[in-house]
Amino acid sequence: MKKTILIIVAACLFSSAGITKAFTGNDLYPELETRQLFSSGILNDYALCLISGHALGYVGGVYDWVIMESGLICPAGNITYNQVADIAYKYLKEHPESRQYNASILVTAALIQAFPCAKK
Repeated sequence: MKKTILIIVAACLFSSAGITKAFTGNDLYPELETRQLFSSGILNDYALCLISGHALGYVGGVYDWVIMESGLICPAGNITYNQVADIAYKYLKEHPESRQYNASILVTAALIQAFPCAKK
């Protein structure tokens, strides 16, 4: 029994290792688009709620890193994750030529554009 469990665990670990890829703007954009439709009430489905939540959590995590660790942005006041998602969605919608790049880089670029720091 233990041997069977070990084989199953090993198979799960190694089977996903070869198919891992970066999460890009092409992956994030449809999730943010779904979030926009779900938030506006146009779509109403539990699965879409999960997709919307994933997108919101992803951009929120990037925002937290950028604001806490990098000092690349200077937002005024309290910014919500919903605002960050709107900013990321707008950026990806306006820059389809860049969507093949890593999503965290694109969200960071959107935040830098939205919340630039004053030049010294």
